[in-house]
Amino acid sequence: LWVISQGDYLNPQTQTLTKIDVATFVIEQTFQLEGMSASQIKINGSGSEIYFLNNDYTTGAVRGEVYKMSITANTLPSEAFISNSGVNFYGLGIDDLNEDIYIGDAGDWAEAGTVYRYGADAGFIGSFKAGVGPGAFCFMRFYLTE
Repeated sequence: LWVISQGDYLNPQTQTLTKIDVATFVIEQTFQLEGMSASQIKINGSGSEIYFLNNDYTTGAVRGEVYKMSITANTLPSEAFISNSGVNFYGLGIDDLNEDIYIGDAGDWAEAGTVYRYGADAGFIGSFKAGVGPGAFCFMRFYLTE
């Protein structure tokens, strides 16, 4: 189990990314997410890597970022796996079959947002408009039988 925490709303603290053993509920590892605004943690189809969003506001302009790390890593990644200036990443989905990455940009919250699609290698595949505030993804599989 992986959890992103930020502490008390009235007394904000540095966010943490925590790995918990679900059999014993023992905290196995905690990473400090210093200076981050992390959200939307996801795991790939094989269960070997996690992904999470960060929106970096430190420069005065938003930069949407996706971080990717192995579940056995002992340190956080030093740089974003995907980064896009001027975009506020809001939703994250990982297709468990091909590990394509879908990222929702809410835009101005009044008009249709944009979904960006990247390959498992972080190569940009394309984008398309979605409803207002695209924040969640569900990958449905249809199998034909005779």
